[in-house]
Amino acid sequence: MNGRGMRTWLRPCLVVTSATFMLGSVSFSTLTAADSSNDKAAASRTASPSWFEIFHEDYSPTPETDPTVASFFAQKMGTGKEIVSSLTESEMDWFKSNGYAVSLNKNASTEVLQRRMVYEPNYAPGTYADILQEWGKMKALSSYYTNTLGKPSKVWWDIMAEWDGSGFWMAVPQHPFFWENKSFPAKADAYTAFKNYYFTLNPLGSLLKQTPAQRGTNVYAVTDQGSFAAYPYQWGIDMNAVETATETVNDIQTSIAFLRGAAKQYGSKPWGVDVSFWQFLSATPSTYDENNKRTGGFSESYLARHMYAAYMNGANALRLEPVILNKANSSTELNPLGTAEKAFADFSLTRHPRTGASGIGTTEVPAALIMPFDNGYDARHWQNQRGAGQDKTWYKTYDFTDGDWMIDNLFNQLYPDYWKHGTNIGAPYTDNASYTSFLAGNGDTRPYEPIGNSKWGDSFDVLYDNASDKALSDYKLLILSGDVKVDKVMRKKLKALVEAGGTLIANVNQVTPADEELLGVKLTSSTGTGNTSSWLADSSAYVESAYTYAKVKLTSAKKAAVNSNGDAIITLNKVGRGKVYLTTPAYMQNNSKDQLLHIGSKLIDTEIRANVSATLEGKPAMYIVNTDANKVVVMVMNNSGTTWDGNVVVNKPSSSKYKTQEWITDTPAISKVVGGKVKISASVPAYDVRVYAITW
Repeated sequence: MNGRGMRTWLRPCLVVTSATFMLGSVSFSTLTAADSSNDKAAASRTASPSWFEIFHEDYSPTPETDPTVASFFAQKMGTGKEIVSSLTESEMDWFKSNGYAVSLNKNASTEVLQRRMVYEPNYAPGTYADILQEWGKMKALSSYYTNTLGKPSKVWWDIMAEWDGSGFWMAVPQHPFFWENKSFPAKADAYTAFKNYYFTLNPLGSLLKQTPAQRGTNVYAVTDQGSFAAYPYQWGIDMNAVETATETVNDIQTSIAFLRGAAKQYGSKPWGVDVSFWQFLSATPSTYDENNKRTGGFSESYLARHMYAAYMNGANALRLEPVILNKANSSTELNPLGTAEKAFADFSLTRHPRTGASGIGTTEVPAALIMPFDNGYDARHWQNQRGAGQDKTWYKTYDFTDGDWMIDNLFNQLYPDYWKHGTNIGAPYTDNASYTSFLAGNGDTRPYEPIGNSKWGDSFDVLYDNASDKALSDYKLLILSGDVKVDKVMRKKLKALVEAGGTLIANVNQVTPADEELLGVKLTSSTGTGNTSSWLADSSAYVESAYTYAKVKLTSAKKAAVNSNGDAIITLNKVGRGKVYLTTPAYMQNNSKDQLLHIGSKLIDTEIRANVSATLEGKPAMYIVNTDANKVVVMVMNNSGTTWDGNVVVNKPSSSKYKTQEWITDTPAISKVVGGKVKISASVPAYDVRVYAITW
């Protein structure tokens, strides 16, 4: 829960745009007669949406006449607004006359609205008739935007509450949560209970079964746990977003990996990021006094870096939760957070939009982790660290399996320090009073607002094991992760992907004898132990923490890595135009299950470097690669307290007429050619971002 419930002016939501829909006139009385299927099959792959919108959730009682709102649009700080609870006729006319994107934050559930009214009274009356009335307004707006403005994707209705505001798993005053004292035999049962909870909410469950044409408007959801981000798509939602920045939700890197992968898996649907400005420690969003001195909340640097990470990672919508962006007593002059947000908006909406000659292109994501659909994993963050009963899935229901530890250890490799999100390790403050005092003394909070780094760039998505072959084919590298098990259906998909030129990494615990032909080995029941490894292609040698491995007999596969016993711990089998790696140590981790083996990291490094357009040279940083036909664009985020100096390394273009630039400042960047690579000299100030581009 993000704490907004303590303030009636801080509320959840997100706004975006989507594919064209047909308008329908269905009423709630006809909903139950429609398609009764709950889960939607993963759709065929289509081109990912390229649009990007910035929305600010509005808590002004009359945004259409509010000078601060007028200034927001005049300064080009965003493209839309979200209205909470109900739309007035005046607001509807204002939206229509200006063509702003509009979203209504009105959860389509009488149960949820009644629960939320305990701490957010303006959701009243929260009745069935109340929901029906607002739905009618949304259909009317949709009709106008479609038939008059030709912008059918500008109207959205938030029909689902965030997981932590829905009553499912977190208690609010006077209302117990659904998950309390429940017991489920297996993870599949937990998922079924999770799904059924939402499908029995009235009238949400019926709405989820409708097509966009039947609903007459686009619908979306905001979820606050990245690993559950696929489920709204599975149930039929048009767009989903994850909440980030605030301490109690997942970090932005793992959240985006789950959500972006889910959006692709279910037909390349749009997705968004909800930036929550609420800080639990100070019990307030970012606030400033009349002299623009911060008095509470996160630093503007921390929040702005989340905005850039969302945009460069491919988000279609950035939703800004309620926060004051103006200087005290001014409707036009900005405070430091407003200034930072405006600079980001200028970069993303004006100077370097997603498309066009100066556009950033498409996010490069060559790899996907394949996980079980019902795994229920929750990435480490805030108080959800490992140990002391926290090593559990599905809201602390099931103890970690060895496969769950593999997922945990993979994320530790992909996104170093991601787990520090929401912590303030080493900070000279521990509570609201000491934090406020620290700010008053001009203390710098940025060292205690951690964001993770990228070992290989933010180059990974998460797909579930029910992904279609078309969804899988969007990636060059697939890594089976956790307790996923190859069955007949998946085997056919994986074989086709590899034969077409893809690469598969599987672990011996995820396969069966039916996979031996694809793997090029004969599985045995024999095991061994080791504490060394060697990558044969370049003789890289590692001392490993003790591990247990399965012994295999090679048929068509070759040894790629061995231990000191000479036994294969990674095999490589060429299949068609692609290749299959099999790792034989149990879940590719040590016996303590607290780290991925070094040789496993070497394998990922080898394959990722072969499939990316850019890498970094320098100390750890977060970086994100975007490309199109005539450019490579790399955002480097420095999450440390000292200047990051290094190189952005890209393949030399075939054209000799190329130029290198830094796009935050729009200035030339020095580069040189070394060994067929262009090395762009990069320097990023502490707690800041720079975007380097090579164009030709």
